[in-house]
Amino acid sequence: MSNLVTLVSKPKVSDEVRESVVRLLRESLEQAERGEVDTVIIILSHPDGEWSDRCSDTNKLSTSIGRLEITKQEWIAKYLKERE
Repeated sequence: MSNLVTLVSKPKVSDEVRESVVRLLRESLEQAERGEVDTVIIILSHPDGEWSDRCSDTNKLSTSIGRLEITKQEWIAKYLKERE
């Protein structure tokens, strides 16, 4: 008697990326629906290399720019630490 073996292909990187993006957006949407978010800024990277941005009508420009700078520095510090 032979055993039936089912081969499942490994998900493509694009599938993993899509799942990650959708999961993050769903989690953020749930927070917004609970009233836990009052401003949204999104920078979208498209598969063709293009970029676009979106912002909620409640954007607090000076606060948002400051937070973007803080976030940028945190990302750079994390990147440098991971390279060590």
